[in-house]
Amino acid sequence: PVVQLLLRTDAEASIDVQEKEVTIFFSDIASFTTIVEGLPPEQSLLLLSRYFHDMSKIIDEYGGIVLEFIGDAIMSIYGAPIPNLDHATAGVESAVRMLAALRTMNEWFVARNLPQVAIRCGVHTGMVLVGNMGFESRMKYGAVGETSNVPAHLEEMNKNYETKMLISEATYSRI
Repeated sequence: PVVQLLLRTDAEASIDVQEKEVTIFFSDIASFTTIVEGLPPEQSLLLLSRYFHDMSKIIDEYGGIVLEFIGDAIMSIYGAPIPNLDHATAGVESAVRMLAALRTMNEWFVARNLPQVAIRCGVHTGMVLVGNMGFESRMKYGAVGETSNVPAHLEEMNKNYETKMLISEATYSRI
């Protein structure tokens, strides 16, 4: 989507960041290492490919952008580069939809003798530096700042509370 935006506006990619309020989502597949230990690499790839495809579609539908896949984790952003005043609502609604999508996805996995998966999510809203980062020959669209780390901490806290999704007070106050 970031490249598509550049092409549509005939803009050139350049190193440029700006401070902006956004909502960031982070998810992780619960016990993924244990799940894939017994799987051949092809089946692990099939499972991850289907998971990333379905979740990315939902993120796109809510106006989000996937910032990166980190192993089995997904980090996405709402409110940049596509402006959205309701980015907090979009981030939370897409997370709820991703959790619901697991049912259909797990049916697909079982039909192919793959293990079922569960995810944990964290959603946080705040100020970050967002934009193209890196250097001339290697750049990516990303977000930096404390706000960008909070969703991963919330995702991790789900283990302690035995929950599937936690949102920060900052996000809650905007929905």
